[in-house]
Amino acid sequence: MGWCRYADDTFTLSTNSESKQAGTPPRRAGWSIGSKLRAIGHCVFTASKLPLINVRHRCLRPTLPWHVLCLWRPCGLRIAVRASSSLLTFIHRVLLLSYALRLQEAIDKTAANNRLSRVKLHRGRAILSKDRKQITPSTSECLFVQGAKILNPKPPAFLRVPLDPQKEYLFPVGFLVFNSRGQDEDEAGLDWGGLYREAMNTMVDDLFDPDVLDLFIRVPNAAAHAGSNQETFVPNPKYNSPHAMQLFEFVGKLMGIAMRTRNFMPFRFPSLVWKPLVGQAVSREDLEGVDVYFYQYLTGVKESVANNLGEAYTFTVPRSDGTFVPLRTGGHRELVTVDNVNEYINLAHKWRLREFKTQMGAMLHGLSQLVPARALQILSWQELETQVCGVREVDIALMKKHTRYVVYKPTDAVVKVCCSVSCVVCRSLCSSTLLVSPTPP
Repeated sequence: MGWCRYADDTFTLSTNSESKQAGTPPRRAGWSIGSKLRAIGHCVFTASKLPLINVRHRCLRPTLPWHVLCLWRPCGLRIAVRASSSLLTFIHRVLLLSYALRLQEAIDKTAANNRLSRVKLHRGRAILSKDRKQITPSTSECLFVQGAKILNPKPPAFLRVPLDPQKEYLFPVGFLVFNSRGQDEDEAGLDWGGLYREAMNTMVDDLFDPDVLDLFIRVPNAAAHAGSNQETFVPNPKYNSPHAMQLFEFVGKLMGIAMRTRNFMPFRFPSLVWKPLVGQAVSREDLEGVDVYFYQYLTGVKESVANNLGEAYTFTVPRSDGTFVPLRTGGHRELVTVDNVNEYINLAHKWRLREFKTQMGAMLHGLSQLVPARALQILSWQELETQVCGVREVDIALMKKHTRYVVYKPTDAVVKVCCSVSCVVCRSLCSSTLLVSPTPP
């Protein structure tokens, strides 16, 4: 049940009653915190709404018992908000929102003023690198690697500046190409935000193109054509060199840029990657969501050893890239027997849950340089994904409601066809484009 008018009135009246008993000035029923929260909508991280929540928070604090004030924990905001319609949940909801709004406050307080000069990326070298199949972090010259080489050494404060109010970029971007003589020359074009957005999106696209860079690999479910999340990627476990760690750190910085500027980027990660960034523990369901055959493999090992089927197994575990690695020193020589098969299964399970610990640590380090790590603890992994990637589903009904028709009318055949096509595109690609201009929200 959502926040309705009845819940709003109940909460307001209860707050006034408790405030009167505590000796604090009551609020009139028409104050309507519920209507204000509904007006906020999905923009719960707007700093301008923080005083609204703090006013009610200060009004409630003297009246709430200690155990109620201690209920808050870093769980999913939407999960908590929709969990129940009881008065306690309403109070919990306001407290949660007050903490959540502090994420934007933390972002605003860490903003800087110094803007980078023009960043030049060589489009010609990126194309040549792809043609030569240079896909490793040490050999690739894709735009992501170029961007990491230029931006990683810069102080993080340069990436914490607000967007340019006119050109809407964090820093100006220019592209280089090869001319007819094979020399570098500037590609024609002035950056009024378009080149910047193209560069940032191309950097992220490079991460998920196996023909460009293999810093991330498709989940095992994709190779097996089974299970869920087949379109997602995980860090390549074989890359743990200092150079690779710098690239993973830059991935985290790109996430931080997306959160700070609200220019969402198309990262394609499963919950196995998002959860460690907000301090949530990775579970069996997360691992099974990317590698459904891993637990079938463990079950097969246990049955084979128990029934003495003759197949030998050692204390090694398959990584996400299919390579077997020892679980402990000498594990490739230690056989799995009936006596130690349970120990082997426990070790294998724990190892796979921590498979990307080093890479995820580098990503979190990069992200926390732009968004305070403690502020990230407020979010659930789904909310972090939304903050970085945006909402993947488009509400066509809402889009129609806020559409301003120019020349065309809603009853025109071309508009009806456009809307029907947009519905199909949204279901398949989670994006849509209408040939009419939407009115501002």
